[in-house]
Amino acid sequence: MTSSFALPGPPAGDARVRGEWLAAASAFGGYLELEGRVHGGQPSGAVFTDSAMPLLLSSKGAPSSLLGDIEAYLNPISGELLADPALRLTRYLAAAKLSLVLQRQQALGTGSGTASGDTHEHEKRPKKLLDQAMSSLAMEFCHLRIWRLDADVLRGHPHRRLGISPASIWESVVRGGCRGGSRSAADSVASWPSSSSTSFGGTSGTGSSSGFLSALCEDMSVRSDKAFGRMDLIDRKVLSTINDIAGLMIQGGYEYEDMLRRAIDRHSAQLASYLEILDMDNILGGHKEEPKETVLNVWTAGMHIIVGVLGEMRRQLNGQDLGWFNMLKEDYFSAIAKQSVRRLLRAADSICTQIHGVGVASPVVDPVHMMDTDDTYTAVKPDDLLLSSRTAVGLVMMYKALNCGMPIVLALLSTGHAKDSILAEGEALVQRLSDMFVKLCVEQKELVRARRLDISDTGVHPFTRRVMAHVRTLVQHGSTVCLMLKGRPKAAFHELVAQLVSSLECALDSNSRGLQIPGQQQMFLLNNAHMMLQEARAERDLGRVLGEGWLARRHDQLDVFIAGYVDTSWAPVVSCALRRRRRTTRARETLWPASSHRQSFDKLTWLLETTCRVHRTWKVSDPLVRDKVREAVFHKVVPVYRMHMENCQSEKKQQQQQKCARRHSVATAGTVRGVG
Repeated sequence: MTSSFALPGPPAGDARVRGEWLAAASAFGGYLELEGRVHGGQPSGAVFTDSAMPLLLSSKGAPSSLLGDIEAYLNPISGELLADPALRLTRYLAAAKLSLVLQRQQALGTGSGTASGDTHEHEKRPKKLLDQAMSSLAMEFCHLRIWRLDADVLRGHPHRRLGISPASIWESVVRGGCRGGSRSAADSVASWPSSSSTSFGGTSGTGSSSGFLSALCEDMSVRSDKAFGRMDLIDRKVLSTINDIAGLMIQGGYEYEDMLRRAIDRHSAQLASYLEILDMDNILGGHKEEPKETVLNVWTAGMHIIVGVLGEMRRQLNGQDLGWFNMLKEDYFSAIAKQSVRRLLRAADSICTQIHGVGVASPVVDPVHMMDTDDTYTAVKPDDLLLSSRTAVGLVMMYKALNCGMPIVLALLSTGHAKDSILAEGEALVQRLSDMFVKLCVEQKELVRARRLDISDTGVHPFTRRVMAHVRTLVQHGSTVCLMLKGRPKAAFHELVAQLVSSLECALDSNSRGLQIPGQQQMFLLNNAHMMLQEARAERDLGRVLGEGWLARRHDQLDVFIAGYVDTSWAPVVSCALRRRRRTTRARETLWPASSHRQSFDKLTWLLETTCRVHRTWKVSDPLVRDKVREAVFHKVVPVYRMHMENCQSEKKQQQQQKCARRHSVATAGTVRGVG
């Protein structure tokens, strides 16, 4: 057989193959060496042109011989020959190009003659090899990593403080939770574009996606939008290879272009798996034992980052000419985006299942009657109130992130079944979040009312601060809570807040009845009621929700508690210094001085000092309230004390006068006896 032209690296390992391949590549000019290009080589040239076909075929000899070589490249005898990804891709590209040339030459009828018995094989074999080569290229296309977003690249970036990794997200959320008063990672959702539609049916311009990076967590060490803006996320070397494959398959006709699109869709999970920061399962990791409110906040922070990164990826794809890849970049990006968003939504659904303890189909609670229902809900242990409150806030933040972010997520996706299914999943998830939140609110109301408190002093109880902080947070996110309550959102939300506050008041009243010292209950209720009133005044939205009537009644209640405190603790002290007698000739009560004013005054002084020593340790949190309490005590005690002091002084003066009179009488009697 005539020595045939061979492509690089045939199974026989003949050294002439490389030489002939390089010689042919040099002769055709546009045929650049492909080996090594995938991992650091030079960008490839254009695919074969029609003018190159005759030259190629004339140098090759019989097409059947060339077909044998092409088949050898696609189906090597030794698996080791395809162990190198660069060499494997080089062979697939070469085989596809030559198969495409042969097919076109066959269509033009310009090839070497063949025997009649070989006509069928001559017509079918090039097409089979071309299909196989294109299928292999489509597979290789889906294995190439165009994005520079792996962990090594992020860690090696000059802006090292980028903080975009699962570990850094957890660290940021936990650190924010420990600080308490600082803005948590989840709170940054409030900075998302306010123009977003409140329902998923709305659309958002693609320009909005670029602003999403500015909504990433404030607790991350560096604002990611600025950091990503300084990074080129597209690997230019890989892009060159991807562009070659795309160009070859698109020029091969609609059949192969469609083959590549279907391969991208079929391998979408694989394409998304190359970007670990876009995988919510990877972000959450094996932290199932972490507090659920922490997991909720990590999910919310992760959604910020995922949506932000997707927006930046699309911006960079749209911002430059990518050659043949321009025709496929929408499918390529959508394949990655839909997988990332689906994992995001399913991770949220899994978190909800863990929190709720039931399956996907959670019971629906009517928000209109939710505050008046007597149904028995899943019990929450008293020690879990803080966890319950944080979980409720976490549900609100997750709902807010979804409600604000899904319109832009949908804008990033192409229209079609995938977009519709993601829309349906998102709507089902926010519905579930709403139902869980409503149920949790009912549980919290009953939990607060039935709480047993350990009261160690008369100051503001930590339980009061905790509940009011929870109420204040709900009010701060009132617009989102109203959406979650559905039906009649405004009335239901106001009722929710009012009943939580009312349950707190009931719990404080019932628990304070166990206080034994007179006046201690009134002082405890006074401090806690004043704290609640101050919270309502400081948070204007809370004051508006509770209403002017509630504020006025609680202000009057402070005076009632002060009066009750004085009457309970100081009135008995005063009355002990007085003796009550009822005249039989009159139907009225009169007060008579004690037989000894001095003894009565001493007793009153002792009682006052004893009571003061006890009450001096009682906390009065607000200086103005403290002054009002002192004023009320003075009005109750001082007049009686002054009266007894004056009586004592009068009695002492009278005794002194009597003593002087006796002395004068004795002196006078002695004088009389002396005269006599």
